[in-house]
Amino acid sequence: MPLYEYECKDGHRFETFRPMADCGEPIHCPECRAVARQLVSLPQPAQFGWRLTEAAHERFGPREEVEKDV
Repeated sequence: MPLYEYECKDGHRFETFRPMADCGEPIHCPECRAVARQLVSLPQPAQFGWRLTEAAHERFGPREEVEKDV
C-alpha cells in the first residue's frame, strides 16, 4: 500500500498509507479536520527494505567483521 503525503489549507502536513483506489478520495487533516490536498513526492521503493534491515541491525547488533586471506 503506497504512502501518500498531504497538506491542509492551514499548513499541517501528514502522511498516510492508502490503497491506490482511494487516493482520489478526499481526506481530512488529523489536526484541524480540513480537507487536505495530496502533495507530489518522490517514490522511495527501497525505503521499506532499508527499515527492515535497520530494525534487524538494532535488534541483533552489528555483524562481526571477518578478515579474508586472499
